[in-house]
Amino acid sequence: MKSEVHIIGAGLAGCCLARVAAENDCKVILYEAARHVGGICREKEKEGIRYHPLGPHVFHSHLKERTDFFKRFTDVVKYVQRTKTLVDVNGKTGYVPWPPTQESIEKLDELEPGIKQKILDEIAARPDELDMTNFETCVRTLVGDTLYELFIKNYTEKFWKVPATTLSSEWAPKRMDVRPNYDDRVFKDQIQFMPDYNKFFENVIDHPNIEVRYKHSMKKVDAYRLAEEGHIVVWTGNLDKLRDTDKLKYTGPTIHVELHKQEHYQDFPVVNYPNTTHDYHRITEYKKMTGQEHPWTVITKEYPGRSRMYPINTKETAAERERLVLELAREGKVIPYGRLGLYRYLDMHIVVGMGLYFGTIVGKWDKLSEDERVDACRKLLEIE
Repeated sequence: MKSEVHIIGAGLAGCCLARVAAENDCKVILYEAARHVGGICREKEKEGIRYHPLGPHVFHSHLKERTDFFKRFTDVVKYVQRTKTLVDVNGKTGYVPWPPTQESIEKLDELEPGIKQKILDEIAARPDELDMTNFETCVRTLVGDTLYELFIKNYTEKFWKVPATTLSSEWAPKRMDVRPNYDDRVFKDQIQFMPDYNKFFENVIDHPNIEVRYKHSMKKVDAYRLAEEGHIVVWTGNLDKLRDTDKLKYTGPTIHVELHKQEHYQDFPVVNYPNTTHDYHRITEYKKMTGQEHPWTVITKEYPGRSRMYPINTKETAAERERLVLELAREGKVIPYGRLGLYRYLDMHIVVGMGLYFGTIVGKWDKLSEDERVDACRKLLEIE
């Protein structure tokens, strides 16, 4: 008899897990509150122009297994993410590559002669070890004060809506650096592309062992009812919906979508706005990412918002996340999973990696010992 796995939430995490579990001879039932699957990665169209209504999602990875899995189900366009930042140096503005490269430093010096040497002196004076007290102390010791103030501080605080000193330093070294060359790729991974996400979701759930129940808004009580009935239950919603706590904090942008009756809106696919003169922190023009041709164009502007889309990672929230996830693992009834369920800020390739791992064992969850369940959830918290 096949194991029956009930997955609440059909975003990227739920869909990838469903496919791998189905291919490992599980019967999977996906519950989705919306009329379609895909979560924050699902695309929309305006006048035939594809765009991402919840912000741009570029697939990148250094692991072939993950990218091969993704490419099984969709078409992709080769696309390497390059981002510009509109910097303001004493009232002089210019578009400068992000993350900082040698070109960035040279362009800054054109705006403010002498700033190049100041930046180089700060880089040379960096300590041997990063100050991991918090996000700000870590990044200042990583890139120096000048680059931090120009590129990072305001952008970070616009997006997360908290002081940078309150954020965890855990992920800063993975995202921030100064390139000692002219490599202006945002991501260093050799494999990068822009997928057709809707096609991916359509195909990844197309399996005889997968059933999708749309417009099913499932609550904690529903998840535990399924578990009490003897089913394996995976929860991809917010972690604090499973356990009462006021210690987990979230943020998410408010995104305005604009259709412009012109071929191009900006010179670059993505422009960051770390200054305080613009309310928004990023503008994305999607044709420059998807390779579509159209006489008009679609952009999104991202403003600080109040959604619960992204976990805010501080030392306090990280400790609470681990406590709750492992408590649920020991209990053994409902499994927290994905970006919201595990309270993790996840790149898409990590979500795929989690599915490739957990999809092979989720059907055996009811047969695992308490220690084995805890080990599995610890691994989910650590997969990179």
